[in-house]
Amino acid sequence: MSKQPTPLYIGTNRHVAALDPHSGEELWRTKLPHSGGAVVTLLIGKAHIFVGHAGHAYCLDKRLGTIIWENDLPRMGYNPVLLAMDPEKRSQPNPLYIGTSRYVAALHTQTGEELWRTKLPHSGSSIVSVLIGKAHLFVGHAGYVYALDKRLGSILWENGLPRMGFHAVLPAMEGAGGSLGAALAAGQRAEQQQRAAGAAAAGS
Repeated sequence: MSKQPTPLYIGTNRHVAALDPHSGEELWRTKLPHSGGAVVTLLIGKAHIFVGHAGHAYCLDKRLGTIIWENDLPRMGYNPVLLAMDPEKRSQPNPLYIGTSRYVAALHTQTGEELWRTKLPHSGSSIVSVLIGKAHLFVGHAGYVYALDKRLGSILWENGLPRMGFHAVLPAMEGAGGSLGAALAAGQRAEQQQRAAGAAAAGS
């Protein structure tokens, strides 16, 4: 019996769906319960898909698309929600970090319970990006970059990036994972697995 291919997951316009990567056939779709903007962000875990949309965070079952939990992120607004989780951490807890509307927060991945939240000191309308380092979270928002304590969310330092404007700030660091870096790391791992499988098939 052949192994089922890993689905392609997509998020758009209040929906999350899984597609067969070879045929494009739709395997399942889930309509999120709250209306809002069109941006739906995804982060793929071992058994779950974490979803951000219009000021809400969700956890979905990877096989069926059913919603396991949701957190409406009270008093954080209804803007796009960027997601990050440490791809190298194997021990529990391994929080889901979210960035939205001038806030950074940590959620329990099994229940969606909020562990902590931090309101960034400088206002702005840009996205809140989160990068996970070994000891710190690095956060970019509206022309500022911050370092936060991973356990407590306290701000360790900030840099106002003088004369660079007040737009979105996207941090990057070798070996780090985050709201953008996690997707890149997952893609690199998938490519490595495909190359290994191809080499094994060629040698058989």
